[in-house]
Amino acid sequence: MGELVSVIYVAKGTPPHKLGIHKLRENKLSSSHMEKVIWLKKLSYVINILNEIDVEYVLIKYLNLPFARMQDIDLLVEDPNERKKLFRKLLDLNFIPFQSILPPHKDKLEFWLPRMNIQVDIYPIPSWWKIRFAPDHIITMTREKVKIGSCEVYVPNPTHDLLIMITHSYAHGVITIGELAHEVKLLMSRKVSWDVFVSLTKRYHLEHAILSHLVLLRSLIQVAKEYDILPESRTLYENFENITNIVDLFLSESVLNRKIATIILNKALNSHFPISLPISVRMFSAFHELSFSVFKRCNLQSNELQTYVIFAIELIVGGGRATKRLKKWV
Repeated sequence: MGELVSVIYVAKGTPPHKLGIHKLRENKLSSSHMEKVIWLKKLSYVINILNEIDVEYVLIKYLNLPFARMQDIDLLVEDPNERKKLFRKLLDLNFIPFQSILPPHKDKLEFWLPRMNIQVDIYPIPSWWKIRFAPDHIITMTREKVKIGSCEVYVPNPTHDLLIMITHSYAHGVITIGELAHEVKLLMSRKVSWDVFVSLTKRYHLEHAILSHLVLLRSLIQVAKEYDILPESRTLYENFENITNIVDLFLSESVLNRKIATIILNKALNSHFPISLPISVRMFSAFHELSFSVFKRCNLQSNELQTYVIFAIELIVGGGRATKRLKKWV
């Protein structure tokens, strides 16, 4: 199965450079655990700030892997007053505020501390560009406290964690070994509320996004079972049964779903990671979403077309960041 099988070994903690993986950086992996150690020090600094001013947050997009490569510290801070409080504190500490040329949300801001090279991205709602993946406040209300490195941190519950990873990957049109390995590791030890997962998927029309990862996870766990690669885990195989049922359900619903699943699986088996979702599939999926919403005369909750166009424009423009004044916040 080519590089796809290496996902299992990365999830188990094998150094990825020993697996012959191409493009470690692009796969959100590092050849040394020191990169993770450096990131953890930055995380500790930011968490101490959050604890000091008592801000309600959730750390999102965290890769629970010893050889993960993470640059930013991504926070979901849903309460506007909490965000203002955090913005003031970061400015007092000489963080420099940024915003993308085409911001995905007017309240989504980034802060950079040059002397420590710390970047903090602050998201106001559970959405990647125009792709909404959960109702407001539900992720914050169901967050869990875990120990990461030397500090205790609030993270999404396993169901939301899986949904966040998959939808973020889909929004960028790229699937990495690091993301898949994090998902496999999560499925090995944590139970996912699959009823909630499917409910959110259908509510926000995320079937294509979900399929892009679940077909790979199903194949990986099947191989792990057949060749006894992963430790015996009742939780993992319970999750596997649910993944199988969900994939079969989505594949039976439309030809487009089956086409997307086939393309992704073939690319994963025959290409080096990271693998990209073909532009043709993204556009077809986008127009499918748009036509469905128009036909149903409903408001777009997950507008894939807008998201795709915005990313294309940002690529053409250059994707730089423009500093903005924050008088409206402080």
